[in-house]
Amino acid sequence: MVNMGVADGPIAINPIVLMMGQRQLRGSSQDERRDLIEALELVASGKVKPMIEVYPLVQVNEVRARLEAGQVRYRAVLTHSR
Repeated sequence: MVNMGVADGPIAINPIVLMMGQRQLRGSSQDERRDLIEALELVASGKVKPMIEVYPLVQVNEVRARLEAGQVRYRAVLTHSR
């Protein structure tokens, strides 16, 4: 896991999951362009899944109120049905 930016609180990590899976936790301030390119490649390959909340466009005012109140945990995504 690469944490790019400042988390809004503690990051809970099970050390056994790190050890048994030979995984790593890293932090990055995105100073290097290569770090961003590598992160985007991971997303494009499907190895990273975004954490989002999806809302229909008709709820735009409700979503905006939730954003202003700090009630959206990850990213709010509006979808438009055709």
